[in-house]
Amino acid sequence: MRIGADVGGSAVKLICTDDGGNVLSMRRYASDGSAEHLAEELKTLAGDASLDEARITVTGVGSGLFGKLPCKTEYISEFEAFSRGGQIIAHKENALIVSMGTGTAFVMARRDKYDYLGGSGVGGGTLCGLSLLTTGEGNIYNIKDMTRLGNTSNVDLTVGDISVGDVGLPADLTAANFGKADIDDSEYDIAAGLANMIYQSVGVMAAFALKGTDVKTAVFVGAMSEFDVGAGMLRAVGGLHGYEFIMPRCGAFAGAYGCAVTGLGEDSITAAIEREMEKIRNGAGKY
Repeated sequence: MRIGADVGGSAVKLICTDDGGNVLSMRRYASDGSAEHLAEELKTLAGDASLDEARITVTGVGSGLFGKLPCKTEYISEFEAFSRGGQIIAHKENALIVSMGTGTAFVMARRDKYDYLGGSGVGGGTLCGLSLLTTGEGNIYNIKDMTRLGNTSNVDLTVGDISVGDVGLPADLTAANFGKADIDDSEYDIAAGLANMIYQSVGVMAAFALKGTDVKTAVFVGAMSEFDVGAGMLRAVGGLHGYEFIMPRCGAFAGAYGCAVTGLGEDSITAAIEREMEKIRNGAGKY
């Protein structure tokens, strides 16, 4: 049995797999810095199996919490963890992996090689902070619900708003985020506009990172990859630049899954991708 743990600043993600990397169980809970809570979650995750026999691999800013538990663990970098997990759940051996958590990190993944390109302070923390200041709501899950009810065209200035005739760009392309915002705009439109601004900003950075390379795909993982509206916003940016932008299901668990499958073998990435793709073809994929 293998356990992967991604202990982030806002949430802890746990995945249990067998020795072939097949997912057995998954858990997530809000980070609270409690070793006792972590121990309880691990026991629930493992079920009847003994944690003493599990290979536990951890990552994340709070991974030191495992030092308070009586179990042997291995540590890998967050960049390697979320990139490996992103490759497998998106079924892409070569891709730019973009982790949209509190902030955003960009890693070029080529099979089992991971090159950190840099990061940005624009991410989920930005969305929560700006939403709190503008709508009074700072909870990421409530904001997620609000974005579904909002209309970005009520706050964003588009190419169609400012152009006369065909200028060679899509009319609905954003010309200025919040370029026509009004003090009376609804909190839902503001939330949608904030999400649009963040996804578009990160998407453009991803497109620029792909320029001049032979990689044509970006995979977006992390907590922000779970926003329904985000997938459409990112696909639009990717399409505009000629790239494939993917937000796979369970992207928030990419780091934990990447930890769990670490060390499966020299060809573990290729084998795991092929195995997961076969599951999808058979209608039994975990993701």
